[in-house]
Amino acid sequence: MADDRTQVNVRISDEQHKRWKDFLEESDEYRHISELIRHSVEKEIEGDADDTATQPADSDRTDEVLEALDKLSARFDSVETTIQSAAEEMRSEGAIGDDTLTTVFEAVPEHATTAKTPEQIADDVDVSERKAAIALAQLRQDNLVKAVPRDSGDMEYYGDN
Repeated sequence: MADDRTQVNVRISDEQHKRWKDFLEESDEYRHISELIRHSVEKEIEGDADDTATQPADSDRTDEVLEALDKLSARFDSVETTIQSAAEEMRSEGAIGDDTLTTVFEAVPEHATTAKTPEQIADDVDVSERKAAIALAQLRQDNLVKAVPRDSGDMEYYGDN
């Protein structure tokens, strides 16, 4: 029996694929990427026909979203400034030595999937958690490691070392 459906293949970047998968994990509406794609394409097609009817409401919603983004951006800038100040203060006080910084850097996993908390890294290299956290903050400030927040609220670190 012949299937009356056509398959369409789409190439996307790994980053875009990850964003889509992350969206699916948060979504209660979609279980598969194919469902998301089908719905999105149909919504886009229907949206073109209804553009003039929904434009004022969309414009109001866009203004709300932009305002919220501006507030978040300001908060992010404030947090970033605080982190930079703290890192600079730690450096100026000579909080840790270069040996500790190098040891911690070498213990940082390479990939986000194997990222570790400061406590885990401290255990791996036998330094205090405080020193590991300070070293990681300095390394992050210098863009040598990346940090990802986990559901628990802890930050985990990884880098391309």
